[in-house]
Amino acid sequence: MSDYVARLRALLGHERLLLPGVSVLVWNDLDQLLLVKQAEGGVWSTIGGAVEPGESPIQAAKREVLEETGLEVELGGIRAVVGGPTYDVQYSNGDLCSYVSTVFDARAVGGEPTPDGDETTAVSWTSLEVLPHLKLASYASSLLTELGLLKVRDGPDEGHSIGSPTALSATNTISQWSSMPHQVLASMDPDGDFEKRHLLNPTVLRMLGDVSGQTILDAGCGQGYFSRMLATRGARVIGLEPAPSLYEYCLDREREQGQGIDYHQADLCQTLGLDSQCDLVVANMVFMAISDWRTALRHCVETLRPGGLFVFSLTHPCFEQARRTWSQSGHVAVYEYSAAYEIPGRYAPDFHRPLGAYLTEAASLGCRIVEVAEPTLAPELAAVAPEGTTAYVHVPPFVIIAAARTGAPAVPDIA
Repeated sequence: MSDYVARLRALLGHERLLLPGVSVLVWNDLDQLLLVKQAEGGVWSTIGGAVEPGESPIQAAKREVLEETGLEVELGGIRAVVGGPTYDVQYSNGDLCSYVSTVFDARAVGGEPTPDGDETTAVSWTSLEVLPHLKLASYASSLLTELGLLKVRDGPDEGHSIGSPTALSATNTISQWSSMPHQVLASMDPDGDFEKRHLLNPTVLRMLGDVSGQTILDAGCGQGYFSRMLATRGARVIGLEPAPSLYEYCLDREREQGQGIDYHQADLCQTLGLDSQCDLVVANMVFMAISDWRTALRHCVETLRPGGLFVFSLTHPCFEQARRTWSQSGHVAVYEYSAAYEIPGRYAPDFHRPLGAYLTEAASLGCRIVEVAEPTLAPELAAVAPEGTTAYVHVPPFVIIAAARTGAPAVPDIA
């Protein structure tokens, strides 16, 4: 307890105190979250605490992480500001505090995770799918649930996490993707992250062929790096992105570079108004992030001219946990394949579905599957690959499908 709070407690006793606070979500390269085990109650929690007098939230966030874990961190953007009854904390001595907290994303830049031995007795990098199985502090449970990182456990269903009774609405999911910090978006320029540069981009570009003079829809274009790559190759590019911050980033880059890319803020699950106007459609890492994926896929196909090519990529549904499980145990583990379920993510969830669901849906919309590619990492690149990506020498992180629009949707022969 700080001297400031102690003086207030001397006057108010155990009555409610409204305090400004900070919570810090520290992530590693495997998208694991750093949790601390509290000495009081033995429960796991996120990192954070009260802002001291004369201290900024940024200073408080860095101090709390250093005190509780021994780590120095670089803060990302502000993810949220939270408060209300679910963020009340009743301590074992009877003190009641109501926190209004600024929530930061962060990454470690120095030190080793070590409990302070006073407030914290253990620290652990934790995968999001493990969170429902932990005994969490009430504050941490409220925070992680509000941010969409913790899912209530129940029965699996289409579009739900294993143990999640309700899928996020499309609006909520789009809002979560919009929480990505500007520096994260900028880090993807000019050609994506390591895996996209070495595995995804070369395969997608090969499938698309010569794009010069072609009208291409980049469906769910994100921060727009692939749209810009296509425009550089002479394509007429239409980029659609629903998340406001990502769309604004695209517009900012277009104002800077003037490539003539026609960006629109649009949800693929809504009517696009581009029927049969595009020679090519590309949807990179999009459909596994959409709950109503069948509608989105149908709208993409409808924008193609007859004979046009549709190229879409996905996180390979057989190997979604490859990077994490390889780093932990030296092999790839698959826990569930056939069921559909929601996978919590750092910013927004993905949705696992069997690969056959996507192929069957594309065929039912009148598409002929031209190629299914599963690129793996060249062994010589493993030495310079980020942590965990050496797994991709052995298994593919992505699956890329090329499908040609042939005309009328397929009608199954049930005779």
